[in-house]
Amino acid sequence: MKKQNAEKFDINKKASLLTGASYWRSTSVEGEVRSVRFSDGPSGVRAQGKRGDYLGVNGSFPATCYPSHSALSCSWNENLCEKIAGEMAEEAKFFGVDVLLAPDLNIKRNPLCGRNFEYFSEDSFISGVLATEAIKGAGSMGMYSFIKHFALNDQEDHRNGMATFANEQTIREIYLKPFQMAVENSGTVKTKYYEHSVNDKGEDVYTLKTAQTPVATAVMSSFNRIGATWAGGDYRLLTEILRNEWGFKGAVLTDYFNGGYMNVDQFLRAGGDLALTQYMNSYSVNSQVKNYYTQQAMKHTLYMVANSNAMNGYVHGISTTGDTFAYYYLILIAVGVIAAGLTAWGVTAIVLRWKKEKQPATESGNATDGSSPDDKAGS
Repeated sequence: MKKQNAEKFDINKKASLLTGASYWRSTSVEGEVRSVRFSDGPSGVRAQGKRGDYLGVNGSFPATCYPSHSALSCSWNENLCEKIAGEMAEEAKFFGVDVLLAPDLNIKRNPLCGRNFEYFSEDSFISGVLATEAIKGAGSMGMYSFIKHFALNDQEDHRNGMATFANEQTIREIYLKPFQMAVENSGTVKTKYYEHSVNDKGEDVYTLKTAQTPVATAVMSSFNRIGATWAGGDYRLLTEILRNEWGFKGAVLTDYFNGGYMNVDQFLRAGGDLALTQYMNSYSVNSQVKNYYTQQAMKHTLYMVANSNAMNGYVHGISTTGDTFAYYYLILIAVGVIAAGLTAWGVTAIVLRWKKEKQPATESGNATDGSSPDDKAGS
């Protein structure tokens, strides 16, 4: 997609890119930007079919279940986190998924938290180190990962609009540290792309170029408030810290956007870019100010998409193993055939035995030639 084309989008096209076409898909712009498919993924790819829902009630495609983040953190193995994330990204591409809503970088504040299995640790440094390796592993496959939930979303119960109070030192040293490490330390991956130009004859020319693409290009905000301000609409958090201090250039996605205290205008002005649901479809861009923030959000979103496999299926130049056949399927097939054969043999044996037992028993001494016992006695 050419930068000039994006800049010429009318305001409705720009606004449409800020919201979802469904629970798990972004909106497409015909001929320019394709729809991007999302999936939850802290412990495995949860890719649903046409009946997708945000709670995961409807069925998902069978996928590998990897160790939870809490189990991985117990290994103290950075390379293992990177490898598992890369394999998960490869499996996600097999399902047509472009985006993983993972990893989770929140802190284990209480052992009773309902999502502790998704969080790495109660230690911000360990969380930051392992999360950095995880998004590098996914990035090596061209998959962008939404690190979440930004920030202070460390309680699952009543998290909608819950107000979290803490001083700045506590917030920065404990709760923001994993996110900061992931954004600043994940580095880049080498990618290839074609630069467009026009020669003297007016012909389109595409020149192969290479670039170092940043791995951390996606962040998910959180449900809770920090003080009295919704985290997804907090300018200090999304712009002053995330973008200005840490140098983040990608897109910020809401957690499930359900309206109410989640204000669209506040979200965009704070530095947010993309909503996880369709609620923003009704957003009206009716002023130059709103047009500016919509333009910025579109820019951040397209930057994220263009630097990932979501643009062309695979990032040019990324080394992948391809969608190879899983040979353990042969074992499963063999086991299935043997089980089916044994079942058929067992059913057949039972039926034959039942038929044999139902046949009338012949009396002892009965003739088999049709003559009666009396006839034989007189002969």
